[in-house]
Amino acid sequence: MGILCSEKIHHAKSFTSISYSKLDKIIFIVQNYMNDEITENQLIKLFPLINIEDLKKEKNNPTKKRHYKKWYEMALSKSNKIFSQLSLIETIKTIEEENKENEENKKEKEENITLLEKILLSIEEISNSEQGLRNYYISNPLHFESRVFKSPPLIFRWLSWLIMSGIPINRPYIYYYNLLTYDLNEESEIQIQKDLNRTIESKYFNIENFKESLYRILKAISILDKEMSYVQGINFIVGFLLVISNRNENDTFYFIMALFSYTFAFKFGIRGFYLENFPLVHSCIKIFENRFKKYFLNVFNHFEKIGVPYICWISPWMQMIYVNVFPNKELLRIWDCFFCIGIPFLISLGLSIVELIEKDVLEINDLSQIQEFFKLLNPEIKNNFKNKEKKIEYDIENLINNSIKKYNINEEEIREVLQNDFKDYKIEYSYDYKRIKPNKNINLDNINNNKKNINKYLDSDEDLEVGQETMNTNERIAKKGIKFTRLLKNTEEL
Repeated sequence: MGILCSEKIHHAKSFTSISYSKLDKIIFIVQNYMNDEITENQLIKLFPLINIEDLKKEKNNPTKKRHYKKWYEMALSKSNKIFSQLSLIETIKTIEEENKENEENKKEKEENITLLEKILLSIEEISNSEQGLRNYYISNPLHFESRVFKSPPLIFRWLSWLIMSGIPINRPYIYYYNLLTYDLNEESEIQIQKDLNRTIESKYFNIENFKESLYRILKAISILDKEMSYVQGINFIVGFLLVISNRNENDTFYFIMALFSYTFAFKFGIRGFYLENFPLVHSCIKIFENRFKKYFLNVFNHFEKIGVPYICWISPWMQMIYVNVFPNKELLRIWDCFFCIGIPFLISLGLSIVELIEKDVLEINDLSQIQEFFKLLNPEIKNNFKNKEKKIEYDIENLINNSIKKYNINEEEIREVLQNDFKDYKIEYSYDYKRIKPNKNINLDNINNNKKNINKYLDSDEDLEVGQETMNTNERIAKKGIKFTRLLKNTEEL
């Protein structure tokens, strides 16, 4: 799903006067592969875990190949230094040397490794490519967003999500590490351990080697947000993001904080899906039900008759952003659109799915079989539907377009329901990392000047937060110099 699988990402060495991250090198090498400067075998030799099958499809599809080239130019356009000093021969030689060194040190690094070292091994150096794309986004937000909406190339997807989510380019690992030094309450610990095993055993992701990383992020979230703490379902979202980020714990942690903040992608996030009484779930269901009755009264009445509760399908679908519903490739496209449109898309997509399966579900009169039928949306998971030959056939792009054109939902409608039905719900809640105080029980003097880094950050006015309660969305946009317009106001431009 990511460009690489579960390989640990190590800090890249600077081999010219410009420091290039491993991701920069991957992008540079893949561009040469796209231009037939290197062969498929050479690419695999340099990056054994690279997703070559999907890259081949992008290369052999003229439209996707042009799309990749445009993204490459976007990364270059606002940061001229990117790749300016890279030569193909020198880059290949350096990567080969790094691969050899990593292999030789792999066993040694895995033994007696500290918590901090584990986190550092998962962190990728900030790439010039990310800076270039961020600069492009600041100058051309709608154009960048339209490119994400149309599906970023495999190698640029995680970067595009990071940028769209609104998290800062400076993501100090010390805050994630600091949270992990605190003790987790017993109730959350027990629940996380249960759900950790459920996530690992599920068919949704191939994350067998991600168990420790998954646990650490879930623990950090629980400690950071004591009001929300840990709720079942968050594990699937974190697991999915760990796969997409190639197990970059620090980036995934910041991403989750953005996802749960009001300022997520300049919309409001999903924290309300997991708070007590699930205010955002109930609000979305209320809006969904109104449309459900309006457009599919026969299905609504049928479900009422045989007792199909929302908790068996649409509630968890939206709560987990469809992570447990669609195959991996289709899920990536759903998340692309979620970044561009926000929570309303989760509702409209549910309605589009009902339209897709309307005729079939009207023929099923058993609750358990309805539940098994829903699993047919994802051929990657097992199901016990009686008709073993039955399939749900769909094109994800058609499903997405149908969702937007037929079942357009306005974010203000969700906001109104939340304000009317859950008056105490803080829609504009965001996390402020300056409020995370260092754990006084850890010795920071011996950890790469981390104490100095913390104090410097706490005293800084730099905008590093994933969100601020005191700054509304428009103020944040103005501060970044971005003139932003909702994507749905003119979807035809896409």
